[in-house]
Amino acid sequence: MLYILLPVHNRREVTQRLVKCLKSQTFQDFKLILIDDGSTDDTDKMVVGFLPKTKIIYGDGNLWWAGGLQKGYELLSTMELSPTDAVLLINDDTEFESDFLQRALNILDRKSSIALKAWSMDKYSGERSDGYMIGNLDKFTFSDTDNGVLANCASTRGLFLRAIDFIDIGGFIPDKLPHYLSDYEFTMRAANRGYKIHCDDALHLVSDSKESGHHIIDYQTFGEFKDKFLSIKCPVNPKYLITFVKLTSTNRFYMLTNIVKITIKARIKILMAFIFLFGKKSIDVSHFSRNFIKR
Repeated sequence: MLYILLPVHNRREVTQRLVKCLKSQTFQDFKLILIDDGSTDDTDKMVVGFLPKTKIIYGDGNLWWAGGLQKGYELLSTMELSPTDAVLLINDDTEFESDFLQRALNILDRKSSIALKAWSMDKYSGERSDGYMIGNLDKFTFSDTDNGVLANCASTRGLFLRAIDFIDIGGFIPDKLPHYLSDYEFTMRAANRGYKIHCDDALHLVSDSKESGHHIIDYQTFGEFKDKFLSIKCPVNPKYLITFVKLTSTNRFYMLTNIVKITIKARIKILMAFIFLFGKKSIDVSHFSRNFIKR
């Protein structure tokens, strides 16, 4: 059995594209666990219409990504799992071919103690990314690589694990990292426990980069900029960057150095927004993030 953990929130049309991909799979021995975090657009009814056996866990709108996956983790923790059972963690803004699940499970069958990450192909540029990644916690940089030996983290956008391995790794920490960086913390913890990050050229999905977060912040007032910059949806929210550093660092000197860097860069970005308030009305925070998170 393959258990698919899918957190969603008010993206009915986006979610529907993914659900159609699941319905068309050649491998059908799966159980979709939909974590519907307070949707008001009847996402749950749409999903059940396509996949009637879906298990739904409801949230109040405050679960976010890590909280949703943690709900799925807690459910699986109560179940009697077989050594052959697997888990897929997936975003709803992805699409894939009809043999995607079967290909992934074939790879899992051949390898042990792995976290299997599907490559992402951007829907608009066609570029491949989001596979093997190297996290350097001293310099606090994350960069793509084709070297699986060096890889120590990955995102959860199409991540397969054996169910018993998923339980062994220990779930997520939504009270500390509710959204961004929760996947890196999880997979780095897995790597530290001896699991290998693995990608395969035969396994990829298509991701919709326009459906993700406040990477470019448009604003008309300083307050609007500040609210978006400090939002959970901002990938470089300094609060969560600092939390991530504290959770993952093993060297206290580099931990403190990185916290100082994050704090200074955040203050500079806020000051820039204030200075350019009556001129430039948007800021690309992805440029800011590349200063200390290369992706």
